[in-house]
Amino acid sequence: MKDCSITHSVRAVTIEEVILALGGGVTDEIITFWNTYKSILFDNGISIYGFETAVECHTIYEVAEYIPDYYIIGTDGGGQGIFLKRGDQNHIVYFLGLGALGSLPFESLGISFFEWIENDPILEEEDEFNYFDIIVTKKPAELTKFIFDLKKEFDLTISLGEIKKQIEEEHFVVRQNLIEGVYKNSVDRLNQKYDNCISYKISKI
Repeated sequence: MKDCSITHSVRAVTIEEVILALGGGVTDEIITFWNTYKSILFDNGISIYGFETAVECHTIYEVAEYIPDYYIIGTDGGGQGIFLKRGDQNHIVYFLGLGALGSLPFESLGISFFEWIENDPILEEEDEFNYFDIIVTKKPAELTKFIFDLKKEFDLTISLGEIKKQIEEEHFVVRQNLIEGVYKNSVDRLNQKYDNCISYKISKI
């Protein structure tokens, strides 16, 4: 493990303690882990709990009530809990928002807990996506009517004359820096009515 702060356990945790505090299904490997580590805090904010903290958070977040087949073993530092399933000898890592326990399905990393913490653990990669502009690609035959519909569909405050000027100069940007799909219905309606005269284009931001 690297890029982390480790605190080692100073006492032995017994299986009887674990069953009393968390119930059954916690594997011998996890008990051994708790007998070695009191806490592991990674630089990216992920915190792996020792036994006492796991028990405390298990109670605070009412894990036994909302997701009784799982137990908590850490957090990402941003509101998501890290969980293992009782009896799972593969120790697959699951995560879920701590405010959504019992109401939303788990996300699974599909990787062993022990392999995960040894290799710069993260819960999920940041999604990469583009922003888009909506642009007029050609001047429609019914330009004046098109401009009125354009203003209505996109709630434009720019004047009719200025829109007309920019369309004729072939560089009118209707809306900028949108996530793909925003205003899709408006784009589809206008394209159907005016022969595909507007489209999305990747923003230059």
